[in-house]
Parts: sequence; structure tokens; C-alpha cells
Amino acid sequence: MGAKWNDDEDSITDINITPLVDVVLVLLVIFMVTANFIVNKGIPVSLPKASQTEKSLKNKQIAFSIDNEENYYYNNHKIKLYELNTYLSGIDPNGVIVSISADKKASYDSVVKLMDYLRAFHLSDFNFIMDNAPK
Repeated sequence: MGAKWNDDEDSITDINITPLVDVVLVLLVIFMVTANFIVNKGIPVSLPKASQTEKSLKNKQIAFSIDNEENYYYNNHKIKLYELNTYLSGIDPNGVIVSISADKKASYDSVVKLMDYLRAFHLSDFNFIMDNAPK
């Protein structure tokens, strides 16, 4: 009439992790697809092309942008170079990398001026943001 349960014969000895692996892989794919859209949500500048690029693995980054009219931006806020003292006065320069994205129509002089001001705060590791060249 009723089924008899026997713990000795029918005990579960392993765990099926296939559904867990499927979920993790789906989350990984979603992360990889959306990560490209999150990377640079700063000031829209037309970046110069380069055939070789380098990825930075530093854990502390500061981002600056220079638009085509040579305006300077720090954290998406328009600034003047002499105002950097208020923004960078308490920063420890060890391990900090400065990312600079300058419009291709911005002058070389504006980039050098920014680098000079940043060196006054002992920030000398620079990362220049650019688009990959079409192949």
C-alpha cells in the first residue's frame, strides 16, 4: 500500500551543481556585455586613435578630461587648473594613476599644462585614454 523509505539504500551522496554553474555563466556573460557600457561615462570627447593600447591595473585612479575647447574637467565637473589645489590637497600620490582623456582637437599644450599641475602634487603616473584604431 504505502512505499517504504529506507535510509540506507537511497541516501543522497552527491550534489548536482550543474544549475549553479549555468547561473554563474549567465551572470558572467551579462557582466561582460554591460561592463563595456559602464567604462567611460564622462565628458564626451572625440578621442584620437591608437593601434596599441595598455590596460591599467592600478586600484586608485583619478580621471581628467579636456574637451575640444580646451576646458578641463575633473569628475565631470568643469574646473580651472588653479582650482586643483582644492581637489587634490589631501591625496596620497602612492599608487595613484591619473587617466587623461583629451579631445583630438585639444592642443598638446593643454595636456602638458595639466600634467605640470598634477606633478606639483607628486602625481606622475599618467594613463592616456584613446580609442582603438580600426583594423
